[in-house]
Amino acid sequence: MFELTTPRLWLRDFIEADWHVVYVMSQEPAITRYQSWLRLASEDAARAWVARAMHHNQLQPRTAYNLALVERDSQHVVGWFGWGVPSDLLLGDLDFGYALIHDYWGRGYMTETLHAGLAYMFAHLGARRVCGECASSNHGSARVMEKNAMVLVDRGQEADEHAGVTEEQCCYAITKEAWLAQHSL
Repeated sequence: MFELTTPRLWLRDFIEADWHVVYVMSQEPAITRYQSWLRLASEDAARAWVARAMHHNQLQPRTAYNLALVERDSQHVVGWFGWGVPSDLLLGDLDFGYALIHDYWGRGYMTETLHAGLAYMFAHLGARRVCGECASSNHGSARVMEKNAMVLVDRGQEADEHAGVTEEQCCYAITKEAWLAQHSL
């Protein structure tokens, strides 16, 4: 089982029992507004998502990392962090996404999660450039990336047909050189 640790979190591959936290996140409009993949209609859909994540995590060579965020003190699963090859390779070698149960927002968990993930991507996966996207209205997510020395590199409009809105998306990126200038691997 793949795992990373941060001062307060344990990031590990999903296990079947984690379906419940995926379902909880899927029921939080503040999360699903920005994570359309989490708009799951049922507990069975959450179980199926976790099963797919587990399957992709086990492929060799491994190209996807879908990790449960476990609070080390309480052992509660509090969110998801994942990365893989982007659909547009011009953006970077890898891209990522994340979601955190609303009760855990504002504690710096995603900032330390992204820090650990970027360190791993650059040191162990040979990434030269990593990117992440968020809606321009998602100030918290933008701030997480900025705290990890990522810079805004592109903006574009994206339609969310299910929600009936079009929103500006911001793409942030960081190169290995820029990472190393601020952190050691």
